Amino acid sequence: MVSLPQTDLGPVSASPHAVVAAALDLARVGPGDVLLDVGCGSDGASILAWVSSHKHALTLPTLLRAARVCVAAARRGAASVGIELREAAVNSACAAVDTATRSSDQMPAIDIRHADALDDAVSFEDASVVFLYLLPRGTAAIAAKLEAQLKPGTRVVCHLFRRAFICVDADV
Repeated sequence: MVSLPQTDLGPVSASPHAVVAAALDLARVGPGDVLLDVGCGSDGASILAWVSSHKHALTLPTLLRAARVCVAAARRGAASVGIELREAAVNSACAAVDTATRSSDQMPAIDIRHADALDDAVSFEDASVVFLYLLPRGTAAIAAKLEAQLKPGTRVVCHLFRRAFICVDADV
């Protein structure tokens, strides 16, 4: 079994497209929203290796394993911010965003930040929607910060793991 560092809050895998779509539907993401995705990247090594050896065959579905929640929210008219701890995953997310924004000049802002979501410099105050795909220890670690910073009415959507602090309106 692989042991993750304590600062790693979530699994190193992407949320499936169907889960992303259902989560964004559940949260009613649309124009005027600011979506914050904690852990927006995926394991960037395989994606970056593929991109470097197949530049002529670069396709959006392959690349969008990283930043897929942010890009999907932007396609619905929401601005989005992705927070990612691992540098390789940040690079993957930035490459995915670059590809997505080149294919659409009407897409709202997508900001990928290389940061630890638990750091005091990272704020959740502007978010109207928060997407979490975190391990139980990651959700527990971030719960107090979310409760302190999120405005009333902010929608929090969890993929797979959830905690008691989150009021559940529906399971997908």
